[in-house]
Amino acid sequence: MTAQWESDGSPEISISADGTAVECNPDEHCGEVFNAIWKDSGVGLNSGSHYWQIHLSVLEKSSSIFVGLTDKDKFNKGWSLKGLLFGGPGNLSSGGCLLQSGYGPAPKAGNTIGIVAIFKEEQLKVYFDVDGKPLGPAFDLPATVLNGAFPAVHFRGKGKATISKCPDIPTNLSWKEPEYAGFEGMWKCTEFNGETPRITVTLKISKSEKDDNSYRIHLHVINMINFSLKSYDGKWKTTGGMSSRMGGTPENMELEDNFSGLFHTLCKAELDGIALVAANETIKSKWDRYSVPRSAVKKDPFN
Repeated sequence: MTAQWESDGSPEISISADGTAVECNPDEHCGEVFNAIWKDSGVGLNSGSHYWQIHLSVLEKSSSIFVGLTDKDKFNKGWSLKGLLFGGPGNLSSGGCLLQSGYGPAPKAGNTIGIVAIFKEEQLKVYFDVDGKPLGPAFDLPATVLNGAFPAVHFRGKGKATISKCPDIPTNLSWKEPEYAGFEGMWKCTEFNGETPRITVTLKISKSEKDDNSYRIHLHVINMINFSLKSYDGKWKTTGGMSSRMGGTPENMELEDNFSGLFHTLCKAELDGIALVAANETIKSKWDRYSVPRSAVKKDPFN
């Protein structure tokens, strides 16, 4: 068969004449997602080692994308797509569930994302890289978790991607922890109004490309909540607050509301030695640098 992208049936997805490029053009302010699957084999792959590179030639700053592997049964329209995915703010996802936050950087326009799939001894191991930099193991699951694997993309907003299959698998698949300075990096909350949070609460902070005084914040309590942070004349202000849609216990959801409220009304963000202090008029929190445990997802993400 001729290798080509196929859409999920949404008119917002268009495929180039040669089948190698997929483009998503939804209406402005559309909150839906749109998908495409790369069919380079008739039944999908279930043996051998494979490496694809997906180049993001267009991805608007307000848009996001997940890339990864799915099968014919799990490839569906919109939010119903399920797969072994990496993207958004840099997370691993099943399409319906956050599996690991802070796995890698948020994909952006100009990036080339590599997908490695290795079928060996009845296991499927999946790795990702960004612009040739390996992110380490992502999934280590029974090969039967996918009934024939195909690459897929999951757009939220405007973007365009092309794909190529590479004959050689990268020899280095190991992740090396980056070194951060200032606000940037991963943080774990150690104190919230004088108390230690009862569950792990993390922040991922990255500098905005717009200017040196702006940052992107990804707060993870139960859901992933995204903010923009900017300094105006020495005072900090946040905007945004878009959240994923997972639920939790009433106590944990109340805790999430408290953290979300802190960042909605943030007025102070500063370094205190090696710690980060974030506060509003009534709440003070402290955060320590945090290394995300780098281990593959081994639990079936679909059950």
